[in-house]
Amino acid sequence: MPPSPYKGRPRRGKSAPAPAVVDSRVVVLGALSAVRQGRNLPDALVEAGNAALAPRDRAFARRLAQHAVRHQRRLEWEMARYLQRPTRDAQILNLLWLGGAQIDMGDVATHAAVNSTVDLAPQRLRGLINAILRRRLREPPPPPGDPAVLHSFPDWLFQAIARDWGAQAPAVVAGLNEDPPLCLRVNRLQISRDEYGAQLLERGLAATALGEDGWVLEQSVALSELPGFEQGQVSVQGASAQMAARLLDMAPDQQVLDACAAPGSKTLHLLELQPGIRCVAVDGDALRLNRVAENLQRLGLSAELYCGDFTGSGPWQRDYDRILLDVPCSGTGVIGRHPDIKSLRRESDIATLRAQQSALLEAAWSQLKAAGKLLYCTCSILDAENDQIVASFLAAHPDAVLETIELPFGQASEYGWRVLPRAPYEGFYYARLAKR
Repeated sequence: MPPSPYKGRPRRGKSAPAPAVVDSRVVVLGALSAVRQGRNLPDALVEAGNAALAPRDRAFARRLAQHAVRHQRRLEWEMARYLQRPTRDAQILNLLWLGGAQIDMGDVATHAAVNSTVDLAPQRLRGLINAILRRRLREPPPPPGDPAVLHSFPDWLFQAIARDWGAQAPAVVAGLNEDPPLCLRVNRLQISRDEYGAQLLERGLAATALGEDGWVLEQSVALSELPGFEQGQVSVQGASAQMAARLLDMAPDQQVLDACAAPGSKTLHLLELQPGIRCVAVDGDALRLNRVAENLQRLGLSAELYCGDFTGSGPWQRDYDRILLDVPCSGTGVIGRHPDIKSLRRESDIATLRAQQSALLEAAWSQLKAAGKLLYCTCSILDAENDQIVASFLAAHPDAVLETIELPFGQASEYGWRVLPRAPYEGFYYARLAKR
């Protein structure tokens, strides 16, 4: 993290000097530098010192960083117009990225946006950064003619969305550029949705009911501010993802597998909806599987947890009545929540993910009982990871029957059900298969 130019004033006398004041823009600049080098934004903010900020400054830093990353391609295109010649100097690029984002976001006065950015620049660059940002204020740029640049999407992803969504592509792109609301799922084993809504109202937290178990908060808050969170009354889960457990159509005493379980939101929901099941949860990441264990403990629920490669052999192997297979994917449906996916994901990743998705589906199918049901789902909006995977699987497995899905949101695709990313829903895909 760059050193902060804002220093605490020393106290009088012989007392120790006050610690340096941590400035939110220093944190954001450090995070943007790390993102440019390939780090994901949440980790970059942590490493840049976001936790040391006061709560209000921490929220501002997160909002500014997300805006900068969400609109990176357009912001950098705009800033490049004011440079006399292209540059690869990372300090210049990052400072202009930060300054442009502050001006663009409009949360602070324009002069403050310029001055606070210039203050972060090394002496050799202050004149240049000041001149460019002030010119940006005097001469606002026209919108880019290239829609991929305008909406800050990589060309390959913008073209894939256009191909897969046709006339709906502009709505998909717009939805992915929104900051989604915080969605909660009430633990019906402890409290009803309406009772929990009353608790939100008592705390002054405005919310709208969602589905059968959910609430959508009008403004995001820290988990510590949610009533009953530590007691297991509520969990955070996206609006689209809240339907996955319901689509499995479970019954008591069934053996149920969550094959790619971490961080455990769907595992918890399975047990909340049908506490009489025997639940097994598997994930290949030990650290993320620990989060499943922590969440189970918080809600007072239990499941068998196993860490390992699900496509190989392991103690989880048995015959299951129901299998939830939320496969690793491109995450393109949750770009709104994770805008760094735009810059971190590569077109070449899709082929690797497809191979992994197909292998996981084959492994899960081999463990499904006759008359059992499997739900394949992703948080991707790309047909390559959704309908195309299911179509290939059905062609190779005559014992697989595609079941119809109908939900109060989203739309039918050729082989499943897809959800356009539009608040409060994230982009999502489901396909349900029954075994003959």
